[in-house]
Amino acid sequence: MREDYFKANKRLILVVNDDGVIIKPSAKNDYQNRMDTVLSSLAADSKNEAWMVARLPVDLLESIYGHVKKLNLAGSNGRIFSEQNKAFVELPDGSLLEQEASQFIEVISTL
Repeated sequence: MREDYFKANKRLILVVNDDGVIIKPSAKNDYQNRMDTVLSSLAADSKNEAWMVARLPVDLLESIYGHVKKLNLAGSNGRIFSEQNKAFVELPDGSLLEQEASQFIEVISTL
């Protein structure tokens, strides 16, 4: 795995926090400094697209880690993206999913 990491030309790094282990708004400075160092290092690597995904509201996530350059943030369980993000995410047209779901329901109802 380590060898693959170093050989890769592009890497998507997802740091997912859903239980408060990574994000501790009341954390002591030492903990916050260590997290800042790790996240800054990951985000600074031009081969990486680094994301912090958390259940917290995006504005709170920005207040904790918004200062880490090139770190993309997604709050509210990944549903709300920070306007500070460097990466652009193009989401699919939701109406296509609705059409597919309708067709699926029609097929299932005939069984």
